[in-house]
Amino acid sequence: MIDIWINGNFYVIQIDDNLIGQSLVTEDTTPFDIIPDISFSDEILFKSEFVKILPQEQSTTKKTLVIDGNNFTTLEEFYTEVDKVLTKNLNWNTGHNLDAFNDLLRGGFGVHEYNEPVKLIWENSNKSKVDLNQ
Repeated sequence: MIDIWINGNFYVIQIDDNLIGQSLVTEDTTPFDIIPDISFSDEILFKSEFVKILPQEQSTTKKTLVIDGNNFTTLEEFYTEVDKVLTKNLNWNTGHNLDAFNDLLRGGFGVHEYNEPVKLIWENSNKSKVDLNQ
């Protein structure tokens, strides 16, 4: 018997000579019943069902945010561009420094949630390297 916690759910996998059983244990199913919710005599069928409860890749659901190097030529203009891309409906001004930029990347300022993974694309980054002397 194997106990597995996945995404806050408790699963029990039972392995027998001829069967593999899978059960979701909840408050409604305790005490645990030894009869599995689902049984498989074929390992391939078990794998195809088990993979459904595994965490899914998050990259396909990430928000895509775009910073465009054509929209700025100075560091101050860069911070203004970052404000436009990473904030929404703020009734106060953000700091224009690296610490504030780091905070904005973490989220929670109206565009994406705090610590929500996002995909950030910097278009025309080669122009920015030249403009910002980096």
